[in-house]
Amino acid sequence: DLVQAFGPSKGIDSLKMQLHRYMTVVGSALSKRMIYLLD
Repeated sequence: DLVQAFGPSKGIDSLKMQLHRYMTVVGSALSKRMIYLLD
């Protein structure tokens, strides 16, 4: 579950911010795949 993975979220904007942070950690290639899967 994404909420458990990223912590409590105050909404989709908060989730996006956390995803952007995650991107910088794992790299753009993997993050683009994740965003594609979420859309």
